[in-house]
Amino acid sequence: MNGNHTGQTALHRLYWNRADVIAPCRRPVESNSMSDQKQQNGQDRLQDIERRIARMQGEQDETAAPSRSALPKNMGAILGRVATELVAGVAVGTFMGWLFDGWFGTSPLFMVVMFFLGAAAGMLNVWRMASGRGMATGYFDEHRQSADPNSPADGSSADDK
Repeated sequence: MNGNHTGQTALHRLYWNRADVIAPCRRPVESNSMSDQKQQNGQDRLQDIERRIARMQGEQDETAAPSRSALPKNMGAILGRVATELVAGVAVGTFMGWLFDGWFGTSPLFMVVMFFLGAAAGMLNVWRMASGRGMATGYFDEHRQSADPNSPADGSSADDK
Protein backbone atom coordinates (compact mmCIF):
# COMPACT_ATOMS: atom_id res chain seq x y z
CA MET A 1 0.00 0.00 0.00
CA ASN A 2 2.85 2.30 0.68
CA GLY A 3 4.15 1.84 -2.83
CA ASN A 4 0.82 2.81 -4.29
CA HIS A 5 0.70 5.94 -2.21
CA THR A 6 4.22 6.87 -3.20
CA GLY A 7 3.33 6.56 -6.89
CA GLN A 8 0.42 8.94 -6.50
CA THR A 9 2.61 11.43 -4.76
CA ALA A 10 5.14 11.42 -7.57
CA LEU A 11 2.33 11.83 -10.12
CA HIS A 12 0.85 14.67 -8.12
CA ARG A 13 4.24 16.30 -7.87
CA LEU A 14 4.67 16.11 -11.64
CA TYR A 15 1.23 17.59 -12.22
CA TRP A 16 1.40 20.37 -9.69
CA ASN A 17 4.92 21.43 -10.58
CA ARG A 18 3.96 22.32 -14.13
CA ALA A 19 4.11 26.05 -14.80
CA ASP A 20 0.65 26.34 -16.32
CA VAL A 21 -0.99 24.72 -13.27
CA ILE A 22 0.93 26.68 -10.68
CA ALA A 23 0.61 30.07 -12.29
CA PRO A 24 -2.00 30.04 -15.04
CA CYS A 25 -2.36 33.83 -14.91
CA ARG A 26 1.28 34.44 -15.64
CA ARG A 27 1.92 35.09 -19.26
CA PRO A 28 5.15 35.91 -20.90
CA VAL A 29 5.67 39.63 -21.25
CA GLU A 30 5.22 40.71 -24.84
CA SER A 31 7.86 42.85 -26.31
CA ASN A 32 7.00 46.06 -28.12
CA SER A 33 7.85 44.49 -31.45
CA MET A 34 5.20 41.82 -30.87
CA SER A 35 2.45 44.33 -30.05
CA ASP A 36 3.55 46.50 -32.98
CA GLN A 37 3.25 43.46 -35.20
CA LYS A 38 -0.29 42.77 -33.92
CA GLN A 39 -1.27 46.39 -34.54
CA GLN A 40 0.17 46.20 -38.06
CA ASN A 41 -1.77 42.99 -38.71
CA GLY A 42 -4.96 44.68 -37.47
CA GLN A 43 -4.37 47.69 -39.70
CA ASP A 44 -3.66 45.46 -42.68
CA ARG A 45 -6.91 43.56 -42.08
CA LEU A 46 -8.83 46.82 -41.75
CA GLN A 47 -7.39 48.16 -45.00
CA ASP A 48 -8.20 44.87 -46.73
CA ILE A 49 -11.80 45.04 -45.50
CA GLU A 50 -12.13 48.66 -46.63
CA ARG A 51 -10.74 47.75 -50.07
CA ARG A 52 -13.22 44.89 -50.44
CA ILE A 53 -16.15 47.10 -49.35
CA ALA A 54 -15.13 49.80 -51.86
CA ARG A 55 -14.84 47.19 -54.63
CA MET A 56 -18.27 45.73 -53.81
CA GLN A 57 -19.88 49.19 -53.69
CA GLY A 58 -18.33 50.00 -57.06
CA GLU A 59 -19.72 46.80 -58.54
CA GLN A 60 -23.10 47.52 -57.02
CA ASP A 61 -23.11 51.08 -58.42
CA GLU A 62 -22.30 49.75 -61.88
CA THR A 63 -25.16 47.25 -61.80
CA ALA A 64 -27.60 49.73 -60.23
CA ALA A 65 -26.95 52.45 -62.81
CA PRO A 66 -29.79 52.43 -65.35
CA SER A 67 -28.92 52.10 -68.98
CA ARG A 68 -29.70 54.98 -71.31
CA SER A 69 -32.37 52.97 -73.12
CA ALA A 70 -34.21 51.95 -69.95
CA LEU A 71 -37.27 53.80 -68.71
CA PRO A 72 -37.31 55.29 -65.21
CA LYS A 73 -38.55 52.94 -62.49
CA ASN A 74 -41.91 54.70 -62.03
CA MET A 75 -42.55 55.05 -65.77
CA GLY A 76 -44.23 51.63 -65.89
CA ALA A 77 -46.71 52.75 -63.25
CA ILE A 78 -47.42 55.96 -65.13
CA LEU A 79 -47.96 54.12 -68.42
CA GLY A 80 -50.25 51.64 -66.69
CA ARG A 81 -52.32 54.44 -65.21
CA VAL A 82 -52.60 56.22 -68.57
CA ALA A 83 -53.81 53.03 -70.23
CA THR A 84 -56.26 52.36 -67.42
CA GLU A 85 -57.70 55.88 -67.55
CA LEU A 86 -58.22 55.70 -71.31
CA VAL A 87 -59.73 52.21 -71.33
CA ALA A 88 -61.93 52.89 -68.31
CA GLY A 89 -63.32 56.10 -69.83
CA VAL A 90 -64.20 54.39 -73.08
CA ALA A 91 -65.63 51.29 -71.37
CA VAL A 92 -67.77 53.20 -68.87
CA GLY A 93 -69.04 55.61 -71.54
CA THR A 94 -69.93 52.80 -73.93
CA PHE A 95 -71.66 50.79 -71.19
CA MET A 96 -73.70 53.78 -70.06
CA GLY A 97 -74.68 54.48 -73.69
CA TRP A 98 -75.77 50.87 -74.11
CA LEU A 99 -77.93 51.16 -70.95
CA PHE A 100 -79.51 54.42 -72.14
CA ASP A 101 -80.22 52.87 -75.56
CA GLY A 102 -81.98 49.97 -73.81
CA TRP A 103 -84.10 52.29 -71.65
CA PHE A 104 -85.08 54.74 -74.38
CA GLY A 105 -85.25 52.26 -77.27
CA THR A 106 -82.74 54.10 -79.43
CA SER A 107 -80.40 51.61 -81.05
CA PRO A 108 -76.85 52.96 -81.37
CA LEU A 109 -77.41 56.66 -80.71
CA PHE A 110 -76.50 56.93 -77.00
CA MET A 111 -73.85 54.25 -77.24
CA VAL A 112 -71.95 56.20 -79.92
CA VAL A 113 -72.35 59.54 -78.15
CA MET A 114 -71.31 58.12 -74.77
CA PHE A 115 -68.37 56.30 -76.39
CA PHE A 116 -66.92 59.63 -77.49
CA LEU A 117 -67.76 61.30 -74.17
CA GLY A 118 -66.04 58.46 -72.33
CA ALA A 119 -62.97 58.75 -74.55
CA ALA A 120 -62.89 62.50 -73.89
CA ALA A 121 -63.23 61.91 -70.14
CA GLY A 122 -60.33 59.43 -70.25
CA MET A 123 -58.14 61.92 -72.11
CA LEU A 124 -59.09 64.65 -69.62
CA ASN A 125 -58.05 62.40 -66.74
CA VAL A 126 -54.71 61.67 -68.45
CA TRP A 127 -54.19 65.41 -68.97
CA ARG A 128 -54.97 66.10 -65.30
CA MET A 129 -52.50 63.45 -64.25
CA ALA A 130 -49.78 64.73 -66.58
CA SER A 131 -50.26 68.38 -65.63
CA GLY A 132 -50.32 67.64 -61.90
CA ARG A 133 -53.72 69.23 -61.34
CA GLY A 134 -55.35 66.05 -60.10
CA MET A 135 -58.99 66.64 -59.30
CA ALA A 136 -58.50 70.30 -58.37
CA THR A 137 -61.31 72.66 -59.21
CA GLY A 138 -61.15 76.26 -60.26
CA TYR A 139 -59.59 75.85 -63.67
CA PHE A 140 -61.78 78.48 -65.30
CA ASP A 141 -61.54 80.89 -62.36
CA GLU A 142 -57.77 80.66 -62.57
CA HIS A 143 -57.79 81.55 -66.28
CA ARG A 144 -60.38 84.28 -65.80
CA GLN A 145 -58.17 85.94 -63.18
CA SER A 146 -55.08 85.69 -65.38
CA ALA A 147 -57.00 87.28 -68.27
CA ASP A 148 -58.29 90.18 -66.10
CA PRO A 149 -55.51 91.48 -63.83
CA ASN A 150 -57.91 93.93 -62.08
CA SER A 151 -60.15 91.18 -60.68
CA PRO A 152 -59.78 90.41 -56.95
CA ALA A 153 -57.93 87.26 -55.90
CA ASP A 154 -60.89 85.74 -54.00
CA GLY A 155 -63.03 85.43 -57.15
CA SER A 156 -65.64 88.01 -56.15
CA SER A 157 -66.42 90.82 -58.53
CA ALA A 158 -65.61 94.45 -57.86
CA ASP A 159 -69.35 95.29 -57.94
CA ASP A 160 -70.02 93.07 -54.91
CA LYS A 161 -68.07 95.40 -52.64
